[in-house]
Amino acid sequence: MDESLSLRGAAFACKSNILQQGFKMCLQDLYDKESNSQGFVNFGTSENKICFDLLHERLTRPDLNYLEPSLLEYNAPYGIKSLREEAAEFLSYYCQAPVPLNPDNIIILNGCNSIFCSLSASIFNPGDCFLIPTPYYNLIDEYIGAYTGVRPIHVPLSSKVTETENYPFQLTIKKLEDAMEEGKKEVNYIYFFYTTLFSLMKTFMRLTNSGTHSKNIELFGKLSSSRITMTQQAEFN
Repeated sequence: MDESLSLRGAAFACKSNILQQGFKMCLQDLYDKESNSQGFVNFGTSENKICFDLLHERLTRPDLNYLEPSLLEYNAPYGIKSLREEAAEFLSYYCQAPVPLNPDNIIILNGCNSIFCSLSASIFNPGDCFLIPTPYYNLIDEYIGAYTGVRPIHVPLSSKVTETENYPFQLTIKKLEDAMEEGKKEVNYIYFFYTTLFSLMKTFMRLTNSGTHSKNIELFGKLSSSRITMTQQAEFN
């Protein structure tokens, strides 16, 4: 081990993630139908490779051949205004936001790993835990844990549809509560976002007997549009 590394750097170097190992193997011996039919095919990285024709057509239009001095200078660290406005409009429409999103409340970062690191550094303390449904993007553990000392508490979901679960990987209040109870045996702090909202949703679902996925989504939208104080942290002794 390189003695010039910090303790954090040494911990990074010792970790061996299966996704990163597979990606490295693919880069060294990448499959090609014509020239390397015995190479590796990367199934570990989710990439959309079927819309190149659409992207190519849009990215080669004359209106993208545009440059002004401000684009080569430092801009707002949370993203240029025009991009945040487009993101707000896109998310408001496609996510069916009850109220149009305010571009001033949007921060643009370079990829999900940057988001995970920024969020964990902003809201967690070393040793804190957070609930996360499984399966999930497993590099979350590595990026959040390595930088902030935070670790996940898993909420296992199943692909099977049962009498009590209407669709695959259904996240229920009970699953969250069970995982939180298990986590209380090990840690002092567990972060559970929107606990108040989920409690209200649970009560409202019991009163209205809404059991379908579409009804739950509609219900969640109605609750989130109201003025509710959200509890971001629960403390256990």
